Order: sequence, then structure tokens, then C-alpha cells
Amino acid sequence: MSNNGKKVTPLKAIRQYCIWCGNGSNIEVKFCTVYSCPLYSLRFGKRVSSISPLKTIRKKCHSCGEGTAHNIRNCEFDDCPCFTYRFGKNPSLKGKRGRGNPNFGKIATTFRENSDKKGIVVDDLSPVSVNTAYKKKE
Repeated sequence: MSNNGKKVTPLKAIRQYCIWCGNGSNIEVKFCTVYSCPLYSLRFGKRVSSISPLKTIRKKCHSCGEGTAHNIRNCEFDDCPCFTYRFGKNPSLKGKRGRGNPNFGKIATTFRENSDKKGIVVDDLSPVSVNTAYKKKE
């Protein structure tokens, strides 16, 4: 999704949605009392450590679309800031991460070689754990 030629990240999309929901007022967003909204914790467009913005957008779309995947897939609100991320995926990263990336084997091999040089043991190289699955050698 673009905004004046700039890409909108999932966090920015959440922020734009919350401003829209608050009738264009940042003050309304600040004093929002809709605690049950899945976007509530991310309404300022700032990352919260334990919350995934994409999964949160998916939850919001699920509640907006009457809880069915069919309604999310056929969403008519293409002007919604969260529309691009309604499936819980970031389309701009398609094919750039994990095993879908043709360079994944090269990346994993390079990562493994570099970690050996630095004294790091790699437990698992699944796409989720590449950044977190290492520990110092004993």
C-alpha cells in the first residue's frame, strides 16, 4: 500500500486506521477506550515486544469481516489502511524470507560458517529461528 508514493508499514497502517476510527483526531486515539479492539496496544504505531502487527491486523479484519475467511478474502473496503495486510502477511516481503527465497540455502550456509568463526552454535535454521537460534559455545 502506498501513501503519496511511500510504502506504508503494518504499524503505520494500524496508526492510520486508528486515526480514521478516531475521526481524524490524534487526541481521540490517545484517549481511546475501546480496549477490546485488537489494534488497541499498537494504536500509536509503535512496536510492542510481544505483539505481531500483522497478526493483530488479521485479528481486526477477522472481527470486521464477521469472523469468516471468505469475507476477509472478498473485503470491499480497499481504501482501509489495513487492506493490504488483511491476510496477516506482508506482500512486499513475498519470496524474500525463509525457504521461499531461492537464496535461502546460501544464506543458511553463510550464516552457519560465520557463526562457527564467532564461536556460536546454531541449533536450528528454520526461517523463524535464523535470527534467534544461536548461543555461545561453552
